Amino acid sequence: MEEFKDKNLNKNGNGSQKNQGQSNEFQRNEFPGKIDNEEIMDSEISSSDNDKVVNLIKNAFHFDAETRFTSYEKIVNLGRRALPSLYSILSDDETAKRIAAKTLGIKMKNFVKCNIDDNIKYKIDLRAVIIKNVTCSCSAKIVKDLDYEEKSKLASIFKELLDMNLDKDKYSESILQSYDDLKHNILLSVPSLSDAAISLSVAINNILKQSDASIKVKTQAIMAMAYISELNSRNSANILINLFADKNEQQLIRTNALSALGEIGDSLSIEQVDEILNLLISELEEDENNPDKNRYIEAALGFGKRRINKIIDVIKDSTKKLATREFACYVCFGIAKKNIDVYHFIVGSLNDIRNSLKRDSNIMYESDNKSVLNTVEEILKMLSY
Repeated sequence: MEEFKDKNLNKNGNGSQKNQGQSNEFQRNEFPGKIDNEEIMDSEISSSDNDKVVNLIKNAFHFDAETRFTSYEKIVNLGRRALPSLYSILSDDETAKRIAAKTLGIKMKNFVKCNIDDNIKYKIDLRAVIIKNVTCSCSAKIVKDLDYEEKSKLASIFKELLDMNLDKDKYSESILQSYDDLKHNILLSVPSLSDAAISLSVAINNILKQSDASIKVKTQAIMAMAYISELNSRNSANILINLFADKNEQQLIRTNALSALGEIGDSLSIEQVDEILNLLISELEEDENNPDKNRYIEAALGFGKRRINKIIDVIKDSTKKLATREFACYVCFGIAKKNIDVYHFIVGSLNDIRNSLKRDSNIMYESDNKSVLNTVEEILKMLSY
């Protein structure tokens, strides 16, 4: 289980505002013994189960690594009994802050009366987000094996957290980063929700549209959308296709979206495969030295089998650039190696192309056709034909 740590707290205790000094160290207390129950949670939650969850969360910040690790396991082992407390932490900032104050050794009466300085307030705010991260991971592990209704409850809470956008001018970098980590962890947990994850489609799509979302969060959002696409393929897959088509998006995000489409290739419609192939061909025609060509080939192996005739036609098309035709050759090679059911068709088609090119009277001269012939012959040799 990942260890969550407070980050970038000021050694001298100043850090409540973004412009105040911060450092990478924070001295933790050992906090021996249990936390006294002081109405941290809603009164409807079982006090016994609540006490167990709160004390285990406290142990998640213990100085001993084994104690930290086992605290996660013990929360998950509580199963459904832990969920009311975990849900309360995730959905209510005040509850998370109360527990954060407890883990920091702050008296609840001082917290309630706001009898704390800005430095302590900052530490509580940061610790509260980190506690939400812990809670997110534990909740997802618990609901994974539970019914749809329980998964839907957590999905609803996750949606609210994904929709939340902090004012970057009002919070420190450490708090902003911790919220970024929280969104990443939520997106990482999407498969635990099974069909209930479909309800997160809009929230995830909104993240993909955000120009200021971090690459880490956007990349995980792509993977989450790919998972949802397999459950509800057409609309969700179209979001990924549009992301790849957007030339204003960061190239890494675009190629990650394409890779995700390759992962769910069997769930795509023929129309969607045609659209993706057209985008790929158009991009390679615009830039024959595209540095992401290998990633494009790898992604196309996931859906190219559905439109193998279209890819073979690209090899034959002498109006296309050499890089585009070679791309199609290597996609055919990869598909033939992975799919025995189309192996003989691809080999036969490549052999026909080879024979056709050999009959070209201009093939003796340096030309794209000669280069394509050499590539086709090399591939046929590797396919042992």
